[in-house]
Amino acid sequence: MAADGYGLLMGALGLGAVLAALNLPRLYRDFTLRKLIAGGVAFFALATAGAALLESVWAVWPVLVAAGMAWMAVNATASTIVQTCAADWVRARVASVYLLMYMGAMALGGFLWGVVAEVAGLQMSLLVSSVAMLAGLWVTRRGVFVLGSEADYRVIAQADKVMVATAVAHSDGPVSVETVYRAVPSMRADFLRIAYAVGKSRRRNGARNWRLYRDLADPDRYVERFIVESWLDYLRQRERVTQADRQIELGLSGYIDPGVVSTRRYISQSAQDTSDK
Repeated sequence: MAADGYGLLMGALGLGAVLAALNLPRLYRDFTLRKLIAGGVAFFALATAGAALLESVWAVWPVLVAAGMAWMAVNATASTIVQTCAADWVRARVASVYLLMYMGAMALGGFLWGVVAEVAGLQMSLLVSSVAMLAGLWVTRRGVFVLGSEADYRVIAQADKVMVATAVAHSDGPVSVETVYRAVPSMRADFLRIAYAVGKSRRRNGARNWRLYRDLADPDRYVERFIVESWLDYLRQRERVTQADRQIELGLSGYIDPGVVSTRRYISQSAQDTSDK
């Protein structure tokens, strides 16, 4: 194929990407995210197979326009999901990791498929790649795609006040946090489900060694405990709580006795340290 033919085909991909970008809002209204991504991948796989089997440049051209639309729809949607489902305080890092993985996969994939094309031929490599894309759809068939809301992932101020008897240095720690709950006996299963969701959000915000304990002498009494590396890390963890995290915590209120909930904070004390902490 001459350079002008190659340029024509690349232009077809670009044209399809532009058309998809202009119509993304309508696509989001008409299709669920799962259908949009699955349909885009399937369309791109079929277009790849078509590019391998069709011999006329003019026959491949409209196929690549459709492939460009599918490529843009899938990648723009995935990027939007990543951006909208990350908290404010970590969004830049999440986007950086996503781009690192995305560009790294493209570089590695380009090398691997180049090797396949060298060994098996261009047509076979395109056909195998189209089958691999369809196989990937089947492997990820249970995947859930949800667009987040900026309000859900905006950090919020904590309502409870941290009470300390004496000054605590930022470097002091580790810090142990303990919260006591009394579950409604008939709703114990629901309480456990929400409590573990709370634990997941706490670990995501910086806690480690999170555990939920049941009192052997009182089966309805539960104690949540987790560790944070230092006092400064604990303060940061509180600042990272989002509206979505807060809604999960509020979900516990329907399954517990609110009058029993209490939170205590402890700081590590060494044998050599005689200061009052």
